Amino acid sequence: MSSGIAIRFLFYLPCFALGVLVKRNAIVRNFLWQQRVIFIFLSVLVYCLSLMGNKTSALSQLSYIILVSISALLIFLYADHYLKNIKFLPAVYVISYSSYCMYLFHRPIFIMTRLLFFPANELNQVLFLYLVSLPTIILFSWGVQKTYDYLTSMLDPKTSL
Repeated sequence: MSSGIAIRFLFYLPCFALGVLVKRNAIVRNFLWQQRVIFIFLSVLVYCLSLMGNKTSALSQLSYIILVSISALLIFLYADHYLKNIKFLPAVYVISYSSYCMYLFHRPIFIMTRLLFFPANELNQVLFLYLVSLPTIILFSWGVQKTYDYLTSMLDPKTSL
């Protein structure tokens, strides 16, 4: 597909749109939850179809887009259904709230924490990454997101969360 549109855009836009639709519309969410067996069957069928033929053909790429979209829809449905069973929901909220900033800032923060101190022992490196770098990335990103939300709400109170 060399039409100038990146294939990633075609992969992720339907997933994003489906995620918004499923989260915002309880009627759609409940209907899709009732039809989840059909979506599981469709995802297996599309996966099998995607294994056949030329991997670079437009039809094959379309099957990948459909597969990714149906699979994402299933993940959204199951995640929403089982969300109430999560024991550490506040931690999940902080991580999900901060996720975009974590995506933007994880690399510079990781490099900064490594420059300040990085153990020589492999086990200590893993512990340092999990106990220092990752919490630093999460907390910094949460702070950036809160600041951004505050500043945008000051500019336009209608957009505040």
